[in-house]
Amino acid sequence: MRIKNLSYTALAIALAFTVTACSRSRGPDVPIADAKAVARTQSPVVLFDKTLKGKIAADQVEQYRLADGRMSISANLRNRTKKALTVQTRTVFKDAGGFAIDDETSWQNLFLSPQQYSTVRAASMTGAAEMATVEVRYPKSKQGESKD
Repeated sequence: MRIKNLSYTALAIALAFTVTACSRSRGPDVPIADAKAVARTQSPVVLFDKTLKGKIAADQVEQYRLADGRMSISANLRNRTKKALTVQTRTVFKDAGGFAIDDETSWQNLFLSPQQYSTVRAASMTGAAEMATVEVRYPKSKQGESKD
């Protein structure tokens, strides 16, 4: 009888600890950046669709200042496949910390024949930009989904 009461007591204590631990608020969650995300913010060319990896190469990228102080970027994008490929590109201009400064181009369609390369060029609207990133994605369908 005494062992049975001890078992119930131990079970009650364990249940109390579980309920207390589960009901305790840990506070707000803090987002944690991973190394890949940080690298993407500093990279001059970013592929938005995972399936573009291995299909598009950025063979040469140059960022430079124009005579009037605006930032300019030129990126040679190459289709590495044996099939024609249509992608969209846009350029986002950023400050020295890698934050977008509300200066970006609109999405532009780019058609690449097999093994063809094309140069994507853009210039910032003001001299505030310190760096630029060319973003590449598949064109969006009418439903807003990527075409693969």
